[in-house]
Amino acid sequence: MKTWIHVLLACSLGIIVYDSLASYISRGTGIDYQWFGLGSLVIYYLSGLFIARLKNIGFGVLAASTVGLVEATVGWAISYLIGPGKPQEAISLPIILFVILFVVILAGFIGLIGALAGIYVFRSK
Repeated sequence: MKTWIHVLLACSLGIIVYDSLASYISRGTGIDYQWFGLGSLVIYYLSGLFIARLKNIGFGVLAASTVGLVEATVGWAISYLIGPGKPQEAISLPIILFVILFVVILAGFIGLIGALAGIYVFRSK
């Protein structure tokens, strides 16, 4: 039986793997790395959906926000090392912190949509 923590860990690992693959694909093909942000939104949504079904809407939002935090820190570091995550210009610490906060809030919002879908649309009959 899956617990919500297992799903959270799987989603967090999934976003790291996704960022890594997206970085390599972007670097190898020249596809703009920003396009891969759509996949991140899907992962946030699914995080909220699956965890809300296991626990509740609040946990779904918290889980998606956590996945966003993992992406904005570990995922960004990996994409930075691979290449596409490197900013064109130097950025200050306050800007980095703002971006991390923005990603966490965005992930939570998308996770809320997923959580609501998980509870009200895809509920078991």
